[in-house]
Amino acid sequence: MSLLDGTYEVLRELERDGERTVMDATGPTGNPVRIVWFDLAPDREAAFEAYRRTLKRLQRSGLTTMHEVTSRPGAHYAVWEPIPDDASATRDRAVDRVLDELGLERGAVDVRRIDGEARIVDVAFGDGQSFAIAGPGAETPAGADAAAAGASPGTSGAEPPHGPMAWLTRVGDAFLRAPAWPVALILLGAATLIAFGAVDRYLEDRIVAVPDVVGVPVTKAIDELRALELGVRATSRPAAASPGTVLSIEPGPGTSIRPRRTVDLEYAAPAEAVAAVDVPDVRREADLASAEAALLEAGLQLGTLERVAAPDALGAILAQRPGPDAEVQTGTAVDLLVSLGPRGARTFVPDLIGLRLEDARVLARIAGLPSERVAVAGPAPRAEEAPPPDDASIVVAQSPQAFVPFALEGAVLRLIVEPADAPLESAAVPSVVGLDVASARALLAPLGRPFEVTEISTRDLPDGVVDQDPPPGPRPNGADPVRLTVNTRPVDVPTPDVTVRVREPSLRLVPWRFAIEPGIGAVTATVRAFTIEGEDTLVAREDTRGGQTISGAWLTTYPGVVIFRLLLNGEPYGEPLRVIEGREF
Repeated sequence: MSLLDGTYEVLRELERDGERTVMDATGPTGNPVRIVWFDLAPDREAAFEAYRRTLKRLQRSGLTTMHEVTSRPGAHYAVWEPIPDDASATRDRAVDRVLDELGLERGAVDVRRIDGEARIVDVAFGDGQSFAIAGPGAETPAGADAAAAGASPGTSGAEPPHGPMAWLTRVGDAFLRAPAWPVALILLGAATLIAFGAVDRYLEDRIVAVPDVVGVPVTKAIDELRALELGVRATSRPAAASPGTVLSIEPGPGTSIRPRRTVDLEYAAPAEAVAAVDVPDVRREADLASAEAALLEAGLQLGTLERVAAPDALGAILAQRPGPDAEVQTGTAVDLLVSLGPRGARTFVPDLIGLRLEDARVLARIAGLPSERVAVAGPAPRAEEAPPPDDASIVVAQSPQAFVPFALEGAVLRLIVEPADAPLESAAVPSVVGLDVASARALLAPLGRPFEVTEISTRDLPDGVVDQDPPPGPRPNGADPVRLTVNTRPVDVPTPDVTVRVREPSLRLVPWRFAIEPGIGAVTATVRAFTIEGEDTLVAREDTRGGQTISGAWLTTYPGVVIFRLLLNGEPYGEPLRVIEGREF
């Protein structure tokens, strides 16, 4: 399995549509996630960056199932929770308010009801979708200038040009009507704006590699980063290294990013030189925004957010790490656990088919469904004089189905019953799954049909009947035999004698192959071979980059398993490759 950004293990591809690919994966703690990956042309990256900022705003609202969204050259993807099978599409006022604030169309957002709560499970990104962040510096939606200014006489209403040329076009319209003396100033301003626009486009199209400044004095590292047009956010932490030495940088060395991106840099400081602060108790705050403000006021940062269902109101802070009143260094990140609100109680009912109605009502009550929420009906419309079903009636069908979890609030159990003294032709077929063959035969004998028994032997199923035909429910017409599948789990028999064939050494080529994830910059790849006896051999060394595959074969006389390891710039990468066979000479 491939590992994405060293964090997510991709299991399989679920769907692919143009530039969008949906993958099933697991997170760093083994939790299931859904990754939506986008293969974008360079001219689409600016639009995706606006899309990323919109998703981050949505995430802060607490109404999405998104874990994170990444936007960098060669890697554009969002990580969401899997969509439950029973999650139905819905509309919600709170969600609608957030969408209105961000200017998102309803058709671009997939909203599902999960455990009784409306959650955003996906947001479309593609042609025709415009993403903008409200506030200063926000992108202007297409056509907004025209709508605000009104169409000029003689225009067709087409979308006006954007950027510096749009400004120059409007200047040209006013040029003929302007007095003569400001003409030179107008032309000078237009030229200046176009020049700045050209600089912006140059910076947006250029890619730089994050330099390796770990171990370098922080002042020198900042100068080197700023020379590449990169922003720097530097924080200190106590360490044994020399004061001012850079300890880490994020994104890591060699990562390809655009100028004007901010990198996070940590440098060493003596413990006595870093101010210590007390962590405030943000569990008292009304919402996440208030909690973040309290942390910033104390000189701390908001760390990782995790959300769980809880009895507390939506957005309430349940826990924090470090805890209240802990003494930490200035700039420390505080992780928060946030409430998703109460999760409705869930329940299930067992297999009720073949039971008396009285017994079925008892089991329904145990599952949390009182008698008034159990609807009972016959298998067909009854005559007016027919008596209603009594407690001795036999259940022949049920909804919800057996052992399927469902929300308890508002649920109704529907049962179809037949009189206990109904003719044999219409009597219910009971369930015999889990019984031994003799008991199953005795229970099904009134059907008057021959039996066919198929035996299987597997440890994955319990002993006894594991399947039946006809299934539980109303008696079918015809005289087909009753077919039972019975499991008899195998018993291990020890093998007294073991023979081992020792492979003789011979010259052979043992193949190896490694794939490097996209998004990794230029690196030196080293492949080493290890044997069980501890032999370590350099197999290959070459310069490569993310998105490429390196392969080859190792010529050896070693007869056993060979373990190949890939190192990028001297650091282990990915999982070891174990190879048993090879081409012998």
